[in-house]
Order: sequence, then C-alpha cells, then structure tokens
Amino acid sequence: LLEESSLEFFAFELNLAINELARFTKDFQRDEILDEMFGNFCLGK
Repeated sequence: LLEESSLEFFAFELNLAINELARFTKDFQRDEILDEMFGNFCLGK
C-alpha cells in the first residue's frame, strides 16, 4: 500500500498532468477523467 505522503505526491502530480493536458485539449470535467481512470479500482479508506 502507498504511504499517505506517497499518495499525496501522486495526487499532486496527477493534478499537474491533468492541467497540462487541458492546455492542448478541449474543456473537460476533472471528475470525468478521474472516474474513467479509477473506475476499475477499489481504493480502501
């Protein structure tokens, strides 16, 4: 399992990547992208 700090770093990097992609693509809803990416994963809390 990822440590909390690793998960926070991953989320930060993912947000940066999404923002960079937005510069080259049409407008999108961030939630739609995240739902598509993580729709097949079961993340424990």
